[in-house]
Amino acid sequence: MGESWQSGRRVFGGIVLILLFLCPTLARAEEDRAPLEQLQAFLDRLKSIDADFTQVVSDPANGKKTEYKGRFTALRPNLFRWDYQTPYVQLIVSDGEWIWHYEPELQQATRVSVKQMEKTPAGFLIASRRVEETFDWKAVTDPEWKTPTVTLRPRQADSNFQEIAVTLDPDGEHIRNMVVVDNLGNRSRFTFHDMRASRSLDRQSFRFAPPTGVDVVTE
Repeated sequence: MGESWQSGRRVFGGIVLILLFLCPTLARAEEDRAPLEQLQAFLDRLKSIDADFTQVVSDPANGKKTEYKGRFTALRPNLFRWDYQTPYVQLIVSDGEWIWHYEPELQQATRVSVKQMEKTPAGFLIASRRVEETFDWKAVTDPEWKTPTVTLRPRQADSNFQEIAVTLDPDGEHIRNMVVVDNLGNRSRFTFHDMRASRSLDRQSFRFAPPTGVDVVTE
């Protein structure tokens, strides 16, 4: 009986030691989730977005950088509009049924089904599914902004981008910075200005009808 008691005592002691080592790990895991939960809370509150943006695209092959400017509006779920003004005019808009890419200079409009939304970088902002349902993620402290950045990697193999890194402001009320890496390795850094969230937006502004004479390509 003495040996049995001693044996049970050793087992119990081993369990206590395991728990002591596990507890900091479990606490750390909960702590690591905080940036993701902040991002999810931001998305849950979000009804619409209205902001000016600057997009700087870096091509790793030649080191070239191109700057674009325009306006981004979105209305959840599934409606968004990127109005590019410089260096040339183009429009990317989702009307809830189709995602259109219109280039006036080329007199061409390309459309894909809105079912492809989750394969696009804007999808996580306006889709109704939770972030963890479609993305793997990790969180690090952004060296420039000194706030957590959440990097999202799509689980779908046929997505048209590799990852999105999102940095919110310290209060978690606005997107401060967003970096998208496409499948060619190009990096697009979006900076949003004067972002206004959850304003009342006209749904008609997300409608698009190709002008007469424009070639329409369906993919």
